[in-house]
Amino acid sequence: MRILVVEDDDMVRNLVEEVLHEARHTAVLVSNGQEAGELLDRGEKFDHIISAGMNGAELLRRVRGDSQTAGVPFILMSGADPAPFKEVCARYSAEFLAKPFSIDGLLALVGAGEGVEVGVAPDILDLL
Repeated sequence: MRILVVEDDDMVRNLVEEVLHEARHTAVLVSNGQEAGELLDRGEKFDHIISAGMNGAELLRRVRGDSQTAGVPFILMSGADPAPFKEVCARYSAEFLAKPFSIDGLLALVGAGEGVEVGVAPDILDLL
């Protein structure tokens, strides 16, 4: 799968890329919603979008409002109070992933790559 990853923290963004690569996915990395929007405006196609924080909530609204991207599976990540993010996810048919998250939690939401075994994994922060 080709997955757009929108994350402002370099270490988290690079770790997510590594996890997705190991699961045989292609990650396209950007650091903010504006960069993600520019890719989408150019017609870039993604099988999944993973985005963090309030920028992610804004991007989710935009993605769902565009007929070209409305059906793309979306994961919203945040380390903040999950209540408002879960509400946005419920309203816009997206998944929520609380930070810190496990590798298994991430892979379960995007679908593990063929041949990649999903088992017990440490929290992602244990790897930083």
